[in-house]
Amino acid sequence: MRAALLAAILLAAAAPRVTPAQSDAEAAPPEVAVAAPAEAAPVAPPSPPAVAPAGAEAKRSGAYLGFSFGTGRGDVFAGGTTTSIDDLVPGVSPTTLALMLRFGWASGNLLFGFQMNLVRSQWEVSGATSAMQIAGLDVVTTLRDSQLGLYARVGVGPAQLTFDANGTSSQTWNGTEAMLGVGLSHGGFGVGIDYVRQSYDSSAPIDGAGYLLATLSLDLG
Repeated sequence: MRAALLAAILLAAAAPRVTPAQSDAEAAPPEVAVAAPAEAAPVAPPSPPAVAPAGAEAKRSGAYLGFSFGTGRGDVFAGGTTTSIDDLVPGVSPTTLALMLRFGWASGNLLFGFQMNLVRSQWEVSGATSAMQIAGLDVVTTLRDSQLGLYARVGVGPAQLTFDANGTSSQTWNGTEAMLGVGLSHGGFGVGIDYVRQSYDSSAPIDGAGYLLATLSLDLG
């Protein structure tokens, strides 16, 4: 009997002691850490569309048509001398008008095509009208700057000189022509300076003629 009681006491002493704190800790469920929701990244506003510089024009390609109208002064060349057209008829100043018609193809800043030039100086004396007229059809190349509005034009082709005497008779001679033009253009409208120079064969009464012209122009395309 004493041996059984002693054994029970020894067993109770050997068992681990559980404190109230340990008991509560074991009874409580484990805590789970909950992460705070991440803040959404700010969304950048869309960038505004690029704006073309002021005054810039888009490069164009395709067919084009244009014409120029103007006036100016001219000279005739014969035997190594130069005579102003204003002096061909003493005491009378001529009325000079010029018309230029061009057409062709535009490729960006370059224009290729043809230009017809017609310049006429006309005098009226005692009711009778006389005139000197030059005409030409040139193969033309034009270089233009769409941002600055500048252009330069060169051409060459066959030419023709005609004298009308008193409105009753006329005579014509053939030759060659070269032309150069520079100017400013915006929105198709332009102002320019053109020089047209022609040379004729030996049968003509003069060796050549040249006109310096101030022109207004309109180009489509």
